Amino acid sequence: MTHRRRNLSCALLATGLAGAMLLTTGCGGAWGYRLNPSPEVRTTALTTDEVFNKTTITFDTQFRLFLEDFSRLTLTDRPTRMTPRPMPW
Repeated sequence: MTHRRRNLSCALLATGLAGAMLLTTGCGGAWGYRLNPSPEVRTTALTTDEVFNKTTITFDTQFRLFLEDFSRLTLTDRPTRMTPRPMPW
C-alpha cells in the first residue's frame, strides 16, 4: 500500500506542478492573441502602413489647399493689375 500511495502522491504532485506551470506561462501567447488577433491590421480594412500613407496624403492635400487659400487672402495669387503692360492673367 505504501508504494501505491507514494505513486499516487507523486502523480498528484506532478499534475499540480504541471497545472501551475500552465497557469503561469501556457496562456500568455493565447491571451496576447485574444487581445489583438490581427496585429498587422489597424482598422477594419487597412494595415498600419496604409493608414499612415492615407494620413500623409490627406495632410499634404490640406496643407496645399491652405496655402492656396492663404495666397488668395493676402492677394498674392496673381500679378497686380496696375502694370502699364497688359497681363495675360
